[in-house]
Amino acid sequence: MDDKNKTDNVIELTEPATAHGKEITSITLRKPIGGDVIECGHPMTMISDGDGGLEMKINPRIIGKLISRLGDVPLSTVKGLEVDELMEGQKIIMSFFGNAQKT
Repeated sequence: MDDKNKTDNVIELTEPATAHGKEITSITLRKPIGGDVIECGHPMTMISDGDGGLEMKINPRIIGKLISRLGDVPLSTVKGLEVDELMEGQKIIMSFFGNAQKT
């Protein structure tokens, strides 16, 4: 992974948080592997919109579990994130699965 990707995978926190007894100011998410998806689940589901199209539904519980696992922080730390920080994490997580639905 090059430095640009490392920078792109960082959630900058507005206020310091505690993880494993230490103060942190950011959470860096590593790229997931198969075991992460097996343990946490897939963050999105494709469902029919009723008109022949598909809608994507994102599961926030799975997003939270993945942020915790990929960022090596407790789930309690993730639950304490500001909403915009959680949404930034969701954006990063979803970027990892960008090509997952292509056949």
